[in-house]
Amino acid sequence: MPFPPSFTNLWDTTFPLDTELANLIGANLRQLRVDVMQRLSLLSGTLVNRPTPEIANATWGGAGFGLIFIATDTSQIFQWNGAAWVQISVAGGTSDYDDYSPVQFIAVAPGAIRTINIPIGAVQNLSLVSSFIEIETSFTITGATGPSPGYVLKINGTTVLNVGLAANAGPVRTKTTVVISSGTVPRVTSLLQDNLNTASLPTVTRSTLGVIDGTAVVAVQDSFSGSTTITATADYMHIRVRK
Repeated sequence: MPFPPSFTNLWDTTFPLDTELANLIGANLRQLRVDVMQRLSLLSGTLVNRPTPEIANATWGGAGFGLIFIATDTSQIFQWNGAAWVQISVAGGTSDYDDYSPVQFIAVAPGAIRTINIPIGAVQNLSLVSSFIEIETSFTITGATGPSPGYVLKINGTTVLNVGLAANAGPVRTKTTVVISSGTVPRVTSLLQDNLNTASLPTVTRSTLGVIDGTAVVAVQDSFSGSTTITATADYMHIRVRK
């Protein structure tokens, strides 16, 4: 049976009729097994394969009860209320969204380094203690011309870290934590630490973001800025979402 299956038969609580011939009972039982197997196989799977239960001659849910669907790619749990799927909870666990391909700037104008999109459904704000997003990056600047170079980290287009650096800064690591809650807007703490420059204290910034509830992609982007040209290597961006 292919996945996701297309149902061979409509679910119909009026079939078979009481007048059905007795010698068809074997065929009817085999059809029932196929119908049950196909529908049970779709109680979990990827969000895009979430089925729409039949509503003609069938009742799969209502107020306070209904089928449960677990989205295995987004860890969301839904209940069918008779007309639509309603998200009721989120399964626990973590998901990583990473880019470990080095990005090099060799005496060129600074600009965007990389963008990682956290997919729809990967975070949630259903409770006071909801999702955490942890973002780690690493880079090294070996040269720059003109003004001092800078490093910028944005979430959904909002700057959460913007610092000026030396023309030979690095290796530098950043760590940003986004705390999502049903009781407040997302809160962000960002830390910039120069591993080689132990004489200076890390730079910490705190900010807030607009609503992040899992209904839209969360875009995380970092970039170099400030200088006329820059020579640098951005090592990676590691994102971990904890639900």
